[in-house]
Amino acid sequence: MSDSPSSDRLLVRKLDQAGWTLVADRVIRGLCHDLNGRLYSLSNLTYLLNSGGGDWSGVSSVVEEEVTRLGEAVRLLRLLPDDASNLGLLAPGEVLPGVARLVQVQPGLEKVQIQVEIPSGAPAFRMDETLFLRGMLLLITGAAEEASLTNEGLVKVTGAEGRGFLEIWPARKRDVAEDSEDSMTSGVAIPPNMETLVAGVLQEVGGGLTVVKGSDDVLALQVRLPIAG
Repeated sequence: MSDSPSSDRLLVRKLDQAGWTLVADRVIRGLCHDLNGRLYSLSNLTYLLNSGGGDWSGVSSVVEEEVTRLGEAVRLLRLLPDDASNLGLLAPGEVLPGVARLVQVQPGLEKVQIQVEIPSGAPAFRMDETLFLRGMLLLITGAAEEASLTNEGLVKVTGAEGRGFLEIWPARKRDVAEDSEDSMTSGVAIPPNMETLVAGVLQEVGGGLTVVKGSDDVLALQVRLPIAG
């Protein structure tokens, strides 16, 4: 089990091999596009007001909405850097909605629906926040890519009362146990051994990852989290 900053850095590099750099690039590209749209909208509103042709009472609600969206984009961007936080106490229901949004801003995955259903009784877990965010973002992105190939276009992330398990479905259609850990990200698609690498990271911190049969016999990923004692 990981218990030092140096071992955590090794695990972070393992997630780089799993495709983190590729996914982070996608997220940044999507957020930059979103930020550009927000700035364009605010610029137009400012022009109207300064030209004397606008009435603040008529545009204040629009400005407030744009500012709220800008704030959300900044909050999501802050999830990307490695903050070297080491072990922390995390609540899945508070962290995972932000991870789901980071999946949806990636070009090509905007229309995938991601339902996060974590009950309030789901236990907190102890894990390096960087490792958790990056590992979960990789797993949910893989599920979203799989879902984008189907008519449903739906990803579900669920938890259970009093149990330190999460389920993510649909799982990618490949045998993660047979993937080679030597392949690196090509810069085009998430490596085929991504789940295997993330499973190794989870195992190092006291968790785990297995493939199970989920709803409607669809294969799902079951994530075991290191529950806080």
